[in-house]
Amino acid sequence: MDTMSSGVVMGCIMEAVEEGRLDKDIFGIKGWGDVSGAAEIFKKIANRSGIGDLLAEGVVEFAREYNIEDLALHVKNMEMPAYDPRGTKGYALGIAVADRGACHRRARPLYAETTRDGYLYEYDDKAELIVKLENERGFYHSLTICDFMPPYWGLSVKDYASIVAMITGFDFGEEDAINVGKRALTQNRILNLKCGMSREDDTLPERFFKEPLPKGPARGHVVEKDKFNEMVANYYELRGWNNDGVPTEKTLELLGIDSGEGEN
Repeated sequence: MDTMSSGVVMGCIMEAVEEGRLDKDIFGIKGWGDVSGAAEIFKKIANRSGIGDLLAEGVVEFAREYNIEDLALHVKNMEMPAYDPRGTKGYALGIAVADRGACHRRARPLYAETTRDGYLYEYDDKAELIVKLENERGFYHSLTICDFMPPYWGLSVKDYASIVAMITGFDFGEEDAINVGKRALTQNRILNLKCGMSREDDTLPERFFKEPLPKGPARGHVVEKDKFNEMVANYYELRGWNNDGVPTEKTLELLGIDSGEGEN
């Protein structure tokens, strides 16, 4: 059972029960902090028994069935991870544009964002940061190495490129490695476009734009929609995509991709 997806489903249930929008007797849960009630729901999800059969489909299907879609925290139908975008503007962008939905692994900006005071809440240069990290991690993921290896073992993209060159005998350097990441991200985008996704899907749940964080170091912060949209536009430009998020023919040519989906 995925801990993030099931956790978001559980949070949605608890919040809806607290607000009186779900019958607590039907779900067998009292609200926030009902650990025993949550444990029983997880068992039902695991066995797809009773209400668990619907809950196992994820927060989008469940919320749609009970008309509580405003409480369903997801991007592109994938439940949100533990990183609240109101407290990290890098993740606000990274989660919104990630190809498979609210993914915290396509880019992991939190380490870079904590290098100086206040950088977590800034919007400037975040598009550059996300593109850089996605390119690097696109290469790492293509190697199928553990997420906890780079750069925690002190190895860089250049180091891993050298390892690839040594093992394969190919003339393979840092620029080649970054291009692997660029191609991977662009090909993923093309696939999403063919599946019907668009610029409108590169966003966040509306409540992150409206509801300030109630407590913690980022207390009072929201994601400012105008600045968020500017980050997305900057991200597209850096990727070589048009205003609708479609890779241009020039970009496809530079990356050696033949898809028929590009625009001039």
